[in-house]
Amino acid sequence: MKKTNNALIKNIVALGFLQIANYLLPLITLPYLSRVLGSEYFGLLGVSNAMIIWLVIITDFGFQLSVTPEISRERENHTKIGKIYTDVVYAKMILVLLSFILLIVYTMLMYKNHLVFFLLSFGVVLSQTFFPVWFFQGIEKMGYITAISVFIKVFFTILVFPFVRKNTDIVIVPLLNSIGTFIGTIIANRIVFRTFDIHLGSIDLESIMDQLKKSATFFLSRLSVSLYTGSTALILSFIAPLGFIGNYAAAEKIYTAIQMMNTPVITSIYPHFARTPNPKKFIKILIFSLIIYTPILVAIYFLAPTIISFLFGNDYYQSIGLLRVFCVTSLIVMPSQLMGYPLFGMYRKESLVNRTVLIGAFIHLVMISMMLLDLISYSKIVVMILFTEIIVFSLRLFYYKRLIQSF
Repeated sequence: MKKTNNALIKNIVALGFLQIANYLLPLITLPYLSRVLGSEYFGLLGVSNAMIIWLVIITDFGFQLSVTPEISRERENHTKIGKIYTDVVYAKMILVLLSFILLIVYTMLMYKNHLVFFLLSFGVVLSQTFFPVWFFQGIEKMGYITAISVFIKVFFTILVFPFVRKNTDIVIVPLLNSIGTFIGTIIANRIVFRTFDIHLGSIDLESIMDQLKKSATFFLSRLSVSLYTGSTALILSFIAPLGFIGNYAAAEKIYTAIQMMNTPVITSIYPHFARTPNPKKFIKILIFSLIIYTPILVAIYFLAPTIISFLFGNDYYQSIGLLRVFCVTSLIVMPSQLMGYPLFGMYRKESLVNRTVLIGAFIHLVMISMMLLDLISYSKIVVMILFTEIIVFSLRLFYYKRLIQSF
């Protein structure tokens, strides 16, 4: 038990260092890019990032959620892990072709003049598709993820200043990101091959289809979550000018960073509790996270004007109110995320988590449809996201209460 706890702590610490890099390095690049690019081109960058999120969700197809606990449970079975790795990689080869077709169709319809920019952005999708984060999560070796990811971010941070000097240099941003993630992916897979002696085997269509079927519900869940989290800028691209999207994207950048505070804990405890269920330990982690998380959100709420001005400049003043609503939303999201796959995974009831986000996504889509019939506004967008997150959290509380009553 002590060895298991030490492994969990090491993984949380490793991912904690990664999150520190995720916060500190953007503090260097965001103020520069937001001012050099201006709100319109920063909005285009926001659309591109939202598109990347959607396409990565397609190419991941829920494997990070379905395969991670499977590898964790079979970690002593080298042959089984090799088979899982092979099936997932071949499945992703098919999915990345589909995502590329979708990118071309979207770009030709919406941003034909920025085709090169979006094609370069696809390099990030291609690299992230084959970055085996699910493998390292499953064997609970998060240190590899941290080292490689920090390298990618430092690579981008160092090169963005000499190469991006004016708004027309926006194409350099996805190019640098693509090069960095590509190098990181090569290093990660080399570690899988050399250190863990895992290699690609022969194609087994039946086994590949079986993995796709097992991951389908997780894919639908993540796709649904993205509707009310990371894809709003993409939805706005159909109905709003880029300047409007730029202000929203600025607040969303910070909102995303806030949510990522939870990532080290969630990423570490999901495979851990899937292998060794411990509800009491989970409650302790939840309470400790709330104690750490709440004061930070309160500080961000009151310092919102200063934060927006420092990171993005005075042109993004409309982002201040959005950020404050996102702070309130984050108080709901943090416990809701922990009460997702990490909690229900202990009971092998991840399907209930998928159900909550599917319901939340449906309600969110209804609200978006209603918004399209009226004038669009920043306040309507963020309030819709808050309302959806409250529904998802409430559903998880309801299902968990019913679940423990059945035991």
